[in-house]
Amino acid sequence: MAKRYKYGAQLAERISARRQERDLTFEQLGTLAEVDGAQAWRICRGDFTTLNPSVLKICNALGIEPEAEGLVVPAAKTTSVEAKLAAEVLAAWDRTEEGARLLTRVLRAFHKA
Repeated sequence: MAKRYKYGAQLAERISARRQERDLTFEQLGTLAEVDGAQAWRICRGDFTTLNPSVLKICNALGIEPEAEGLVVPAAKTTSVEAKLAAEVLAAWDRTEEGARLLTRVLRAFHKA
């Protein structure tokens, strides 16, 4: 059995605050972190007991480094605009290689305009 994570409540508060700062819905956060939107909602409420892969994906997507035995390592900063854009691009992507190429072409076309 996995070791219970003792900083869960504090981490959930940080995750929830960062999600709200970036004005992300739970669905957008889930898309950004590649987890289900309902799972993102549960994690933001603190409904987890271990640092499971979904919690870590959400932390990574929000630039949050979980505490480990009281040690906090600063995470990279991402602006709310960058987070929203990343979530929207991922939401538009059908998870195929062809879809990735199409989105890349569309974005490059706008960049050149």
